[in-house]
Amino acid sequence: MLLIFYQIVFFLVSYTNIYVAMVNIKIIQLVAAMEQLLGFTYCLCWHSFYFPTG
Repeated sequence: MLLIFYQIVFFLVSYTNIYVAMVNIKIIQLVAAMEQLLGFTYCLCWHSFYFPTG
């Protein structure tokens, strides 16, 4: 009985770890995409304001 309990707990912990890892990867990808977008917008604004000639 205890062995089955441990297996269930181990399975849940493993599943949770995989899920958390996947969510973390998604968040990191999202943040990276937002940073790229902000950086691109910033560069575009910087060039249009300070270097109008391009």
